[in-house]
Amino acid sequence: AVGVWKRVLNSVDRTTLYNAGSGLEYASLNASPSINIISPSSYQVIQRNGSNQASIAITGTYGGTPTSIEASWNGGVYATIVTSPSGGIFSGTLLNQNAGQGTLTVRFTNDTSISNSKSYVGIGDIFIVAGQSNAMGAGTNNQAYSNPTYKATMFGNDDQWKELVDPLDDYTNQVDLVSRDAPADGAT
Repeated sequence: AVGVWKRVLNSVDRTTLYNAGSGLEYASLNASPSINIISPSSYQVIQRNGSNQASIAITGTYGGTPTSIEASWNGGVYATIVTSPSGGIFSGTLLNQNAGQGTLTVRFTNDTSISNSKSYVGIGDIFIVAGQSNAMGAGTNNQAYSNPTYKATMFGNDDQWKELVDPLDDYTNQVDLVSRDAPADGAT
């Protein structure tokens, strides 16, 4: 598809249209009404502070005319994060949320049926796993984790937050040269 705008598309516009490789039509930037969370993503973890809390920085796009935008995390009360949205993009912060894992939801304040959510957003501790064959997905004693409520998550070397499963990494879609590794058969 071809689209023409009377403005320069910003990085949020481009990210929205790219839609993680499943491209959207240009009208999606001006569609009404809609709201989309760009960040944080599902499975993302935000490091908690010494009070066992963190503030969640939220960015996204919208179509339509919200009077303000509010957010809720993990079943908590909604709080206004943007008082006067304009230009189809938004950025705000949900302050002082308690540690845990849950669903992040944003919505129009003037029409609460216009909403978007990201599942398994977490506030807790971030650990770095590095080194040797197990950290690059070559381990042979894979472990399984199961919990009815929580999901273990990871930030892969493909720059994506996702559910943690063993093997926790592989050589496909790597974007950094630091952790670049090849499959055991030597293929590239």
